[in-house]
Amino acid sequence: MKNFISYVLPFRSTFHQIAVSRTELSVLEKLVIRYLSVRDLNELRDRFEGQAFLDNYFQKAVPMLGLQKYLKTDLIDFENISPDKIKPEIKIDGNTVNIIQFEDYLPLIDTADNLPCIFIYSTQKQILELCGFASAETVKNYILDVKRYGFGSKETIKGSFYGFDKLKMFESIDDLAELLKK
Repeated sequence: MKNFISYVLPFRSTFHQIAVSRTELSVLEKLVIRYLSVRDLNELRDRFEGQAFLDNYFQKAVPMLGLQKYLKTDLIDFENISPDKIKPEIKIDGNTVNIIQFEDYLPLIDTADNLPCIFIYSTQKQILELCGFASAETVKNYILDVKRYGFGSKETIKGSFYGFDKLKMFESIDDLAELLKK
């Protein structure tokens, strides 16, 4: 928490807030209900794995939904992507960009990824704060506290991202495409 206070909070005034409506979230819920073949959210929640699946899906899908809303463009077709196949990433001009959502801690980045990132801070499902864009080089240069997570073939090496003062803000999909060229 100390690192979050030191490295993220000083820049919070520069974040762009994105409000995702309850209606927009219910569209995502309905996709999961249909995918898991349950009648409604109550039946889904009765199954532990159903609630875990919904939570995991929201962790990946809501930041992308918010980013789409912010950019006023469709980046992903939620209707045509199976909820179990969704990844927190977008493609712009053939370039893949990771979408990293985090809460009251520094975001963890897989050190094996060599991709640019868009960081989104959120403590509530409906309120997202767009922190900005970091090139792959910036991400690599500002990862500290590297640790191993998981075990065996599922082991990953992740580090905390500290470079919030290096993030670039963008206002449109064209701005984002320009940042990817640099």
